[in-house]
Amino acid sequence: MPALIVRIGDWLPRGWPDLFRQLLLYVLADTFYEMARGMADGRANIAFANGERVIDTERTLGLFFEPGLHGSAQEVLVAAVPELQRCGDVDVLRRQELGARVGAEL
Repeated sequence: MPALIVRIGDWLPRGWPDLFRQLLLYVLADTFYEMARGMADGRANIAFANGERVIDTERTLGLFFEPGLHGSAQEVLVAAVPELQRCGDVDVLRRQELGARVGAEL
């Protein structure tokens, strides 16, 4: 068992102390997150009322642009996804062709 622990420690990029430090940081962050959620539980109506006040203020000041931004981003993504998929398909085909050529040369 100790040999396995040593091998795993050697495999870790920065060793066991770094792993435990990262786990501690994760546990602390999760604890604070859960505490904040616990304080906010049951008060969603207050949060929505505050959000509506912010939106009303933004509209009054002419700063409420999120719906237009989201619509524009959606249009760009809808146009880009097929092109990205095509590029990915071409890359896969190139890799298959390269693999076939390398295999034929062996």
